[in-house]
Amino acid sequence: MNLDNSPKVLIVSDATWADDNNIGNTFSNLFKDWPKNKIGMIYTRSDMYNTSVCDTFFQISESRLIKRFFSSDIKTGKKIDSIDLENSDTKKKLKEDEEAGKKLYRFFLKHRWNIFLTGRELLWKIGDWKTKELDEFIDEFNPDIVLSLACPGMYMNRLQQYIIKRSKAKSIIYFVDDVYSNKRFNLSPIFWFNRQITRKGIRKTVSMCDLVYTIIDKQKKEYDSFFDVNSKILNKGGDFSESLNFKNDDSKPIKLIYTGNITSGRWETLVKIGEALDKINGRYTKATLSIYTKNQLHGKIDKAFQEIKSIEFKGSIKANQVKEVQNRGDILVHVESMKLKEKMETRLSFSTKLVDYFERGKCILAIGWAESASISYLKENNAGYIIDDVKKIEKNLNELIIRPELIKKLGENAWFCGFKHHQIVDIRHNIQNDLMNLLYPDK
Repeated sequence: MNLDNSPKVLIVSDATWADDNNIGNTFSNLFKDWPKNKIGMIYTRSDMYNTSVCDTFFQISESRLIKRFFSSDIKTGKKIDSIDLENSDTKKKLKEDEEAGKKLYRFFLKHRWNIFLTGRELLWKIGDWKTKELDEFIDEFNPDIVLSLACPGMYMNRLQQYIIKRSKAKSIIYFVDDVYSNKRFNLSPIFWFNRQITRKGIRKTVSMCDLVYTIIDKQKKEYDSFFDVNSKILNKGGDFSESLNFKNDDSKPIKLIYTGNITSGRWETLVKIGEALDKINGRYTKATLSIYTKNQLHGKIDKAFQEIKSIEFKGSIKANQVKEVQNRGDILVHVESMKLKEKMETRLSFSTKLVDYFERGKCILAIGWAESASISYLKENNAGYIIDDVKKIEKNLNELIIRPELIKKLGENAWFCGFKHHQIVDIRHNIQNDLMNLLYPDK
């Protein structure tokens, strides 16, 4: 695939492009071979980017938006590239902004998140983010395509709409989560007030776009109906070019490995697995669960993990170590919360780490709501061992552990699911064709 004539793509996102977060990892997966001079990003976090795929960024910091009220010398938006990071003073200031932003998020996550969302909207409504620096960055980069990550915030939709208008580029919106439907459980009137305003903003952004991407078929069907569009599915890919060589490791104990976030109630499901393993293991260890996550343990989460003998909490690892760690496992674990609020939040989400699991050719243990998109996808493709009732975890997990032939077969099924649906070469080729067709529809 020749990418020399690829369009210039400007990604607009609330999340930072970092290979150790979900969306950053997905962007790197999709655009790894894209010419560096033809890809850039505008994002609204204080965090520093961390990727080798793109090195042209414009950062709008919320902490600087606040400081701007007290000093007109503060620039709310900054262009950042690899050359800037070689300057120690610039790097120090960016690190200070990053820490200030993290403190702000930690405070509101701990206290009143819904009020924070309203406060953020107000900040962006009256804050000075439409700056000459932003305009200069857009004009200088001069994108052919603006690719906006669909976000649950009116402020992001205003920013995306502004960039689309300013650039006069063709535009795409990419939905990776359910940021639009009203299928939610929340008792806060502030949440529902924010939700309805956001829905209007998202609908307007969609109306300005030439193409809509969704992440999985279940979301496509629902969102095509919402917006009267024919969206295209864009999901993460893997390398399935070599034939599967499944190695049956008869060593004991069986190693279950989880890599990913433990937020949104996932930690509680992991605890259930650990409790089940403690009972299954009895006098000798048949299986263990190792957890790798960048999330910090605190309070009841820390206490819960420490009380379980079968769980080994490994903490954070670098992005380039994840593949090696997953390859050491016999069973790779995917979990979702079984609580109503979190179930509704993740209903149309697809866990992109499942594609990594497919690539490893390992048995996938998936525990979650049967109606969630990720669980449904695994079930439809017979690509995992599904448990959708927490009361059955001990019984079902024991049945899996004592059947090495089933572990092997499900590992093969997972790999073939990836081979059939997630070939990265095909996905990148389709992206390039989609973008070229937007620019040159008659060719």
